Amino acid sequence: MTSEQLKAFITTFEAAVNSGRDADADALFTPHFLDHDPWPGHTPDVAGFKAGLAELRQGFPDLSASVLRTVSEGDFITVQFRLSGTQLGEFMGAPASGKTFSIAAIDINRISDGRIAEHWGVIDAAGMMEQLGA
Repeated sequence: MTSEQLKAFITTFEAAVNSGRDADADALFTPHFLDHDPWPGHTPDVAGFKAGLAELRQGFPDLSASVLRTVSEGDFITVQFRLSGTQLGEFMGAPASGKTFSIAAIDINRISDGRIAEHWGVIDAAGMMEQLGA
């Protein structure tokens, strides 16, 4: 994929995450997707990624990812984004607080045949927990 195609793909992925529709996200991963940094307590495959995202969305129904910058090289695309939401449900054992968070995150994705084959990700979990008062 060209740099522009990779950026367009990430825009599609962002829309799928923000919509909360799992069916949209299914087509974005290869069958052998590997998450090198899976959500806590989840498997490093597509099912684990989707379960972690569902857990986030349960705690933060207004969850939103906003892409700030992308950098691509070969079949890799790095995405800097802002993740935000309001805790209206339980999250990691903490009851709904009504508090909001907005944190920085960076993902590196390897794309194969137009789909995500591998993922590495870092989020500001400490900043998130501080903003939520945990």
